[in-house]
Amino acid sequence: MNASREARELARRIDALRATPRRTVSVGISGVDCAGKSTLARELAAELRGRGLPVLLVEGDELTRPTRERYADPDEGRGYYRESFAYDELFARVLPAARRGREVELSLRFSDWENDGWRPTAVTVPADGVVIAEGCFLFAANGCAEFDLSVWLELPLDQVVERALARPRDLERMGGPAGVRERYETRYLPGQRLHLAADAPATHADVVVPA
Repeated sequence: MNASREARELARRIDALRATPRRTVSVGISGVDCAGKSTLARELAAELRGRGLPVLLVEGDELTRPTRERYADPDEGRGYYRESFAYDELFARVLPAARRGREVELSLRFSDWENDGWRPTAVTVPADGVVIAEGCFLFAANGCAEFDLSVWLELPLDQVVERALARPRDLERMGGPAGVRERYETRYLPGQRLHLAADAPATHADVVVPA
């Protein structure tokens, strides 16, 4: 995927959405693990900021639940699908604030990786700007409908582990190639299969981008 080209194309769509009505536009970017969600989200944010637009970027990693919550379900795949990310405040506070069309200061719970908990974080929802959110399972339960523009990055599941093996962070966190394969086969891929079967996100998204 040429992410820079995709970012420019998405920016053009956002310009059209901002024309009517004049308010903050919300963009959701999702896909399976290793599809390139954070890369595209960051490039889109940079493209929009380069055009002079205020942007709030909310990344899924910042909304990851503490270990005790993520692993409470003994079923690894189900626990990953249902319990890994806390999108409650995004849907209940950030997106409604964007729809109101005025600048709003919010204090949200972001992941405190050092202490395996939460930390309060101040964010600004811009007026007449763009809110971009990205993350796995963002479109569960038809979450696509919450965004003005929903983008699904389409990556076949049989390519996920290969990409994970090329990511130094995964190799370090999971103890090398064998650990990566074990984690993905027992937790991440089963969780994604549940998501694809239950939510069919590619059929609901406004835009589907080959990853």
